[in-house]
Amino acid sequence: MQYRLLGRSGLQVSAISLRGWLTCSEHVDDDNSHSCFKAAYDAGINFLDCVEGYAGGESERVIGRAIKRSGWETYDIVVSTKVRTLLINGGLSRKRIIEGVNASLKRLGLEYVDLIYAHRPDRYTSMEEIVRAFNHIRAGKVERAWKPSYNMLLREKAESESELLYKEHRLDITSFSPLKGGILTGKYVEGFRRTAGWGRPIADKLGVDQAALALAWVPKNPNISSAITDASKPEQVFKSVKALDLLPKLTDEVMEETEKNAFLYSGVSACISYV
Repeated sequence: MQYRLLGRSGLQVSAISLRGWLTCSEHVDDDNSHSCFKAAYDAGINFLDCVEGYAGGESERVIGRAIKRSGWETYDIVVSTKVRTLLINGGLSRKRIIEGVNASLKRLGLEYVDLIYAHRPDRYTSMEEIVRAFNHIRAGKVERAWKPSYNMLLREKAESESELLYKEHRLDITSFSPLKGGILTGKYVEGFRRTAGWGRPIADKLGVDQAALALAWVPKNPNISSAITDASKPEQVFKSVKALDLLPKLTDEVMEETEKNAFLYSGVSACISYV
């Protein structure tokens, strides 16, 4: 496993992480969820992500039970969650943030989480109020980070809009949806013919499947601290971690070819400025 610093926080997180969106869904029972988290831990993943609203709060409960059941020490893992969902009065007022974090900690069975995110914007609450509230709960409970969706098809926010965050504030990104809901794996040809086969020629040359290429493409960006993945089976966890072995093969020439293919298959193109 590779580990990367999360901005200036001093936290080291695994380049691949696991979230509780699919892993803790109604389609995955508790034992199987625990098997996925255990597989992640055994593979070197130390970063677990959840949200107060995933499965009505069950995501946090399942992760909390997995931590307790496995006897993991909090200093061995990094746990993140998010407030501002539709679960409870979905705003970002000081009251809502404080109550949301306290409720999340109760469901997780933890005294603190390492990272907290605002899951959605709130146009009714001033940014000053939101920042003050997050600064208040950071006292012994949380750190900060920035999380957009990032993959071959969704790139502007992570590559262009966030450039100043990297240069001036050294605020790295934890990104989600590296496979764009499975579209970039090449499995779902029907309905996605234009994009489904974007990486097949390159993956064939490298001797891997398209999913591994799409996943490895994300942490190739040095501003990505961790690519947050989903899994409903332990073998999916190991496959995601295995994709990191592909990074040395993603040379400048290969990355240039992926750029051309991305534009060819989907019309997506971005000016990459890794700093």
